[in-house]
Amino acid sequence: MLMKESMKKVIFLLLICITLNLQINKIFSQQTKDKLGFWIEVIDENSKNLISKTYIHIKQIKKLPLDSAITSVKNEKTIQTWYGANLCELFETVDVSCEKIEKLSISAPDGYTAVFSRELLSDLKTAICAYKIKSGNEQREDCEYLRFIFPKLRSMYWVNNPNEIVIIIGQNQSTLNRYQIYFLDNKKLSRLTKKDSKGTPYLVIDDLLFELDLPQNSFHVLTSDGLFREYPQNEINRYFILQKHESGAWELNGINVPNGLKARDVFFLSSGNKGIFLKELTEDERQKWENIFWLPIIAENFSLADLRIELVRNDNLMILSKLTNQFKEGIISLYRLFEDEKKNYSDIEFFMITPRKKSIEE
Repeated sequence: MLMKESMKKVIFLLLICITLNLQINKIFSQQTKDKLGFWIEVIDENSKNLISKTYIHIKQIKKLPLDSAITSVKNEKTIQTWYGANLCELFETVDVSCEKIEKLSISAPDGYTAVFSRELLSDLKTAICAYKIKSGNEQREDCEYLRFIFPKLRSMYWVNNPNEIVIIIGQNQSTLNRYQIYFLDNKKLSRLTKKDSKGTPYLVIDDLLFELDLPQNSFHVLTSDGLFREYPQNEINRYFILQKHESGAWELNGINVPNGLKARDVFFLSSGNKGIFLKELTEDERQKWENIFWLPIIAENFSLADLRIELVRNDNLMILSKLTNQFKEGIISLYRLFEDEKKNYSDIEFFMITPRKKSIEE
């Protein structure tokens, strides 16, 4: 009898503990939701001056018209509907029109950052800052976090729990005076390749940028499936490495690097006015490089009569290769020219591409 009474007391106490724990969790969860928000910095592209810095609280976001975005769960048939504020309407609260944005970066506390520029900016109009979700036939419920959803882009551009948004407005007036193209197999860069304990070759991104006189710079990678992604300069960069697999493919990886920032089959890396081919390209990769990377650079920077292509050898001797306007028109493959010249000269350090400006007569 005493045993049964003791058991009842124990069960009663357990129920009280569970109830209290649920109440505490509910209060804590609500407090966490009430603290959701992020900073928005607006910067002028040309002067680099900070125009404004505003903290946006979730209560302000919920006052905006409710918008939605439909996505599907990877490898599943479940459809998810996200509810929140349209991104362009959100930016209007800090007096920024999406049409005026030159570049946008959204960051999370762990260093995860998504950068949007060029053609990606058109996807801002359908993006939302979500705070509610509905999966399949379930009822709509509040999220435990804010999430930026870009339904037309890969999920690697989606950011959870953002703490900072940087908006750069105004058209960039600067242009590139020249461009340098390197190949990883040259003497200067090949010595940077190391091997880990398993014998896998790898490169430290920081070492690569330092060797090119671009320390603490942002960089882009171009992959075999057509991903062209920018990685801004931040603390995460010092952890990035490029690992080479037996197939010859390079993977952007690193300890303490969020999975969403990693990338497979990287064949080209660029930073500032310099670019590096990490491997010999397939025909498909060559076309992606010229269409995704090179032709947009010409359109944005080189309003010219023609391009001057020079070889710069390890002894700093420069040799004229071509002077033509056919590269910018896509008539001649620039990459094929590089490959042909590499066969003729074994000591090329890099290729120098210089625009020849139009004369008054032209």
